[in-house]
Amino acid sequence: MQIKKYKVNDSTVAEIGRFTILWNLFERDFCSNNCNPNKIKEVASEIIFNDGAVKEFANVLNKRRGWFEQNVLEYIETELYPIGANSGTKNDNKMMQQFMEQNDEYKNCGCLLVINRIRNNLLHGLKCISDLDRQIELFKATNKVLESISRKEV
Repeated sequence: MQIKKYKVNDSTVAEIGRFTILWNLFERDFCSNNCNPNKIKEVASEIIFNDGAVKEFANVLNKRRGWFEQNVLEYIETELYPIGANSGTKNDNKMMQQFMEQNDEYKNCGCLLVINRIRNNLLHGLKCISDLDRQIELFKATNKVLESISRKEV
């Protein structure tokens, strides 16, 4: 598909479209249409994920991290918060790190914080359009997590 002067694979456009719709539903259903890190921390304990989808997402992130030869925290600080992005708090970064290392303590919250960073980077123009096709695996894994989200029964 040609979008302005960029050629992007149709499958990439479809996955990014799915991501946008799935994020919209998450933000509506869990964040009262106003998602931010504080809201994520507030609602994370109410959410159930498919464990397989969460592990796959963490594996995709760690595979990408390996390409950059970075430890988890370096990846978070430079790839999830690229130049031009507002830096996360140390606590937020720690939760994302624990998610990527699959530590159960902050897995839900860290997972959602990472997805929120992907969303912010995509929609605030911090992703390079010419690199989107190389990120399809990331969007597919993210979408599996978002599709699996449900609310815990009370």
